[in-house]
Amino acid sequence: MESSAASQKALKRRTLRERRRTLTGPAQRAAGRNVAEILNKNIEIRDFRTIAAYVAQDGELDPAPALELFRDAGIQILLPRTGPDSSLEFAPEGALEPSGPAGISEPTGSAVPIPEISTPAIVLVPCVALTPAGGRLGRGGGFYDRALSDLRAAGWLIFGLCHEEALTNHLPLEPHDQAVDWCLTEKRLLSVVGVR
Repeated sequence: MESSAASQKALKRRTLRERRRTLTGPAQRAAGRNVAEILNKNIEIRDFRTIAAYVAQDGELDPAPALELFRDAGIQILLPRTGPDSSLEFAPEGALEPSGPAGISEPTGSAVPIPEISTPAIVLVPCVALTPAGGRLGRGGGFYDRALSDLRAAGWLIFGLCHEEALTNHLPLEPHDQAVDWCLTEKRLLSVVGVR
């Protein structure tokens, strides 16, 4: 039987995903450019050796313009995919194919084990919603929840991305839900105190 928190999360996820799908293409592109500008103003990109991000879908905040900044600085870019054991793994950007859950575009190259990835590293995580305290509502598959503790243990900085309207003071979170270190929207970047 589904827990109360799980059913509340499913409802919140469905409502917010429907809302973000109504954003026009120009609005989505502008939001992605704003994210890149905010990152460029607030972090020293050259301090990092690796960035992992995602291919936006379903109205998600698009990290592609931010990745251009890292690419121009010579930073290694990795994208996630579902591994053979349903875990999240990362591979260098390059050719993509729609092979993930629900046809999500994933990289086709060889996966790089987390301990072998050059650090310092940063990961941009897709979020349906975030709280200023770092609480994260994801897509619902649990892939990032299972990966984030390993990335954090390896010293990665975890940035959750969501649209500004999805930044909320309360989410129905469960014990397995992993927090983020930073909340990033198209309007601002918030540091989360006490996550580490």
